[in-house]
Amino acid sequence: AYLLYRYRLFSTYRKKLTPLVLGMIAGWLVLFSLPGSHLTQRVGSLLQPDTFQRQDIWSHTIQLWLKRPWLGYGFRTFHVTNTQWLPPGVRWDFAHNDYLQILNELGGIGLGLFFLFLSMVLGWVRTCLRSPGTGAVAPGMALGLLGMMMHTVVDYHFYIPGLLFLFLWYVQGIIRQAGPPPRSWPVSSLPLSPALQKGVATILLALLFLYGWKPVLIHRWIQSAHVARNHHQYQPALTRLYRALALDPDREDVHYELAVTYSDSAYTLEEPLQKWTLLTQAEKEFTATTRLAPLTWNYWQARGEFYQRHLLRFIERGFPKEKLVTLDTTLAGWQDMWMTLPRMNAWYNRALRLYPNHPLLWKHRGETWLRFDEPDSSLVWFERYLDWDPRNASVRVAYGEALLRLERYRDSISQLRTVAAADSGYGYAWFLLGKNYLAINKLDSAKRVLEKAERLNPGEEEVERLLHDLTADSP
Repeated sequence: AYLLYRYRLFSTYRKKLTPLVLGMIAGWLVLFSLPGSHLTQRVGSLLQPDTFQRQDIWSHTIQLWLKRPWLGYGFRTFHVTNTQWLPPGVRWDFAHNDYLQILNELGGIGLGLFFLFLSMVLGWVRTCLRSPGTGAVAPGMALGLLGMMMHTVVDYHFYIPGLLFLFLWYVQGIIRQAGPPPRSWPVSSLPLSPALQKGVATILLALLFLYGWKPVLIHRWIQSAHVARNHHQYQPALTRLYRALALDPDREDVHYELAVTYSDSAYTLEEPLQKWTLLTQAEKEFTATTRLAPLTWNYWQARGEFYQRHLLRFIERGFPKEKLVTLDTTLAGWQDMWMTLPRMNAWYNRALRLYPNHPLLWKHRGETWLRFDEPDSSLVWFERYLDWDPRNASVRVAYGEALLRLERYRDSISQLRTVAAADSGYGYAWFLLGKNYLAINKLDSAKRVLEKAERLNPGEEEVERLLHDLTADSP
């Protein structure tokens, strides 16, 4: 709006367009202030503090950059270098801030050169808007450029081919409109011949390649080994992984892939000695993985699953039982004979010492207590999670189910109504509401919500049974 206001063609229609511009701004402010609007919810989600949002990944990106401040880790290596600190089940291919990602990948030198290019672009924009011969398309291109440059502070544009092409198309359009840069620019006064400029650019690209080829090649070998393992080609997978390990012996993800490959290949063998040899090697690689990345939850989980999968074989071979017990096996949800409530408690106590403020642990902790019919113990963890993220429907439904089991029907109905109001298609919430109404003898309300639950999830036996009992009891 400011660019349009300053643009010379706008002066002719300023009196007519100023009320329109002010009305649009007022409309946006009203829309933003409306409770429950999509814009308000979006901004609220951006401001919600949790471990999965941008401020967390930005801080870790800066920490990674401080280890290699000048040339970074190499172009397009961010998705490789940022894996060690991510929470389980989360993948970040981009930093959601192109300037920070360029700083991480190309270092301070690369970001400085990029800012130099952007300063030239802004100079062209300024020249273009001030030139008397500029056409009407110039403000549109300038708005597009500045919008992308601002939006990329909280998202990514330059790493998407289509948006990068659009950005460069805007730049060439502005250059064509603006003409050559003025002599007052610092860049234009530098005594650099075209041949010297090409030489400097070639040297910089060569340095970036030499500095960044290793993590890219390691990532390619890991991906190739992963594909080979999925096709049960274990020896080619091991060969590629050991090539990657030779380039960087401290890469925890390479040790992890080696451990999984050894474990999977041992599972296919019948000969006891060969199987034990591979399992022992897998155990060494899992130990190396958790030693190099002691705070990475999913590595501990995979190591626990490995021990659990081959538990009896390790015990038969004299593996120390104390080591198996102190590892505390795996995450919640295992339904075999070893996964008892005390063992789950031991695992969660260890995990909570590592991650005392990890919301996923609060969620799974509450679900574990609920699964073992301890609803009073689950309430504490559900309440802690809902204080962190009050909009999470599944946790609120589980919280309502725990209240139902404790016969706190009014509180349970209140929680479940909140979910049903926000998401009318949540069938399990309607089912639990029906059970609450049955408990307090509100049969009409129970029938109404159970019929809705049946429409949302047809074929659910318990819903059909409750409806059948209601119909049979009605006069």
